[in-house]
Amino acid sequence: MEENYLDIKPTKVLNLWYKNDDGYYLLTISEGLVKLNVTAILIWTLIDGKRTIRDIVGALAEKFKNVATEQLCADVIRTIKMFVDYEILTITWKSYKEA
Repeated sequence: MEENYLDIKPTKVLNLWYKNDDGYYLLTISEGLVKLNVTAILIWTLIDGKRTIRDIVGALAEKFKNVATEQLCADVIRTIKMFVDYEILTITWKSYKEA
């Protein structure tokens, strides 16, 4: 069975984020801090190790009804790849978890 990015279940390795005095949400990584935009914050809060990317896109689609699902999907995948690159997130293929 061919896998699909939408079936990935991202899991946080670290959950070190906070809101600074300027109102920005920052994520602590080994290289320092990363400032998150509103979409990245929402994606981060939806990552729980149980939701798939498809679930996360669906939750964002409910919140941002005027944004095309394809655009939301691209934003989620790009943001998750960034989190993986920072080594604060791991991914699990849905079929591996269910097997």
